[in-house]
Amino acid sequence: MDILLAIISIIVLVVAVPKLLDKEDQQHQENEKDSLEDIIDIEIPDNYQKPDNQNTNKLYTPSEIFQLDDLEIFARTLYGEGRNLPKDEIEKIAWVIRNRVKDNGRENFHDTYGEVCLQKFQFSCWNSLYLSREMTENQKEVRRNVLRNQNSYQLCLQIAKNVISASELENPLDRVQHYVLNTDEVKINGDQIEESPYPEWTKNLKIVDNDGKGSHIFLG
Repeated sequence: MDILLAIISIIVLVVAVPKLLDKEDQQHQENEKDSLEDIIDIEIPDNYQKPDNQNTNKLYTPSEIFQLDDLEIFARTLYGEGRNLPKDEIEKIAWVIRNRVKDNGRENFHDTYGEVCLQKFQFSCWNSLYLSREMTENQKEVRRNVLRNQNSYQLCLQIAKNVISASELENPLDRVQHYVLNTDEVKINGDQIEESPYPEWTKNLKIVDNDGKGSHIFLG
């Protein structure tokens, strides 16, 4: 009799225990699902920002910048110097750079667009290549692997291509190799700068083109 009861008890355990375990497992899964839903539905603060993609956030090192081809360096320089300017003013900056490359002025500049653009302390957007101080936002931007404003970059790239391939007859700024920003501190007398925060030599050059305050004065 005792043996029979023991056998029955074993059978009951074999049948019942798996069912109990299945029920517990099902309940555990339901609880886990509820927890995930709580996480998914959590309200994200308005000031939360997803981190930038690793590639778009990467800054080129100085050695990587110097390895870029001439056209890209030229376009990035236009982007750094004038992406917020009207198209015609960006074109004038491009012609100043071309004049330096062609050396049809008073000074002996380098012979390639890349070398002219990256010459030490000639264009402020590239000063971070030579200074150890903290970079400005603009200096960071021109060194990004992927530039943030692609529409502006594509415009600068097209301008660079056009100016490189243009004939000298199209040059609106013949012999002009310098420009400065026309700030409130700049005082002009006739066709020359009389007073400014810029080096003294700028006073000796003739104003060839002046786009007004907040824009550029082109000197030749």
